[in-house]
Amino acid sequence: MTQRERILALAVGAVLLILGLQWGFNKYRGALSARETRLASLDDQLSDRRFKLIEGAMADGRMGTYLARSLPSDLERAQFVYTQFLLDLVSEAELEGAAAKPTGASPMPGLYTQLSFKVTGSGDLQQLVELLYEFHRRDYLHRIQNLVVRKVRGRLNIDMDVQALALHAASPEAVLPTTPSPRVAESVDEYLDPILNRNPLAPPNRPPSYAAETSPEAVLGQEFSYVARFNDPDEGQQLQYSLVGDAPQGAELDPASGTLRLNPDSVGEIDLTLRATDSGWPAKSSEQRIVIRVVEPKEPEPEPVRPSFDEARQAVLTGLVQSQGEWTAWINVRTQGQVLRLRAGEPFEIGQMTGSVVEVNQRFAVLEHQDQRFVLRPNTSVAAAAEEQLDGVVPASEQPASEQPASEQPASEQPASEQPASEQPASEQPASEQPASEQPASEQPASEQPASEEPTSEEPGSPEPASPEPASEDPAGEELAREESEPTPSPETPATTN
Repeated sequence: MTQRERILALAVGAVLLILGLQWGFNKYRGALSARETRLASLDDQLSDRRFKLIEGAMADGRMGTYLARSLPSDLERAQFVYTQFLLDLVSEAELEGAAAKPTGASPMPGLYTQLSFKVTGSGDLQQLVELLYEFHRRDYLHRIQNLVVRKVRGRLNIDMDVQALALHAASPEAVLPTTPSPRVAESVDEYLDPILNRNPLAPPNRPPSYAAETSPEAVLGQEFSYVARFNDPDEGQQLQYSLVGDAPQGAELDPASGTLRLNPDSVGEIDLTLRATDSGWPAKSSEQRIVIRVVEPKEPEPEPVRPSFDEARQAVLTGLVQSQGEWTAWINVRTQGQVLRLRAGEPFEIGQMTGSVVEVNQRFAVLEHQDQRFVLRPNTSVAAAAEEQLDGVVPASEQPASEQPASEQPASEQPASEQPASEQPASEQPASEQPASEQPASEQPASEQPASEEPTSEEPGSPEPASPEPASEDPAGEELAREESEPTPSPETPATTN
């Protein structure tokens, strides 16, 4: 064998050796992997067996719990016991027209029998919540399959379908458990508050706020009345008021208006707290502490000192003016610089004189003071006229023209049509027959008309007109003298007899 052949044989042998080693390694690794897989599979099976054992133990424990919560396996006894339980339930909830009765049974072979019941009644929302709370609080194998609530005339009609289980492995004489269920709260109030006190159709209710004085003052020996005013930000709600804690002796609070009344018997401070509760849903309330300060009564204020003079003595009748068929008395109150224009029926108050005007005519004014009447003539003060007529009776000769018979009226006050032409006052004679000084201002020459349409006596503070001349016995002369003493009326209000 040549050298070349030997080299070739060694190379082939090395390759075969490598291939053999690789096959053997792969064979070993495959066997090792299969072994590991087998071991993992056995571990999984062992775990499953252990889990099933645990589940079995748990199921056995649950089965013991179920047996304790189950109805008796005797179906007749189970229906009677559970029906009585439902009747007691609706009775505690105080439902009206309550009833509970069995409606059927559905057996599950080898395991249990499902019993069906129906509960009906009528009540409000709070009664319904209390009924459901007591139902779930009893740790029985039962459930509510269907619940229908209808509102009729402000009441809730309740129709409830209930299912309960009677395990076949349970004792025929089993007694229903009395321990409460751990799945519900200890008190029904935890359900009443979030269920009843809610309004999903409106914003949250807000409490009222105090809007009155926090430190009012009361007077010793006098009844104290105080209104505790609270404002509710939610419109349409009513407030109820109450006192928090012990109320002071004799204190009374109106729950509707919030008016507090009391009679303090000593000086000091009275501390109390008021509460206002609104009618929202849920109801909100606010409290406010107030301190009432009781003080001594104040001394009465001295009566005002009246002035030594009476303004009625400086109030003079300066004119009698007719306007639109009515007479007006012009009284100049000199101390005030004011002219009062009074008509019949109007009240007056001048110094210590108060009363009303009874009548005003072309000659005088009749005033009434303290149910007594007196006549006020031109250029006479109100006080002087009143003092002259102490009895307050107006003589018949001085009664207003409207109260005298036509036959007794002076010729100057009779209608012009009934008087002779010679007896008519100069003011009623034709303008051509009257002296120029007695003609109306509109018919006098411009040089003879007064500079002002109103008499100077109308202006406050003006000098008093001159005293009239003595009246003559002739009525016409008397009327003429009166007209000369009176201020000249304006063209719009001539002082003539109707």
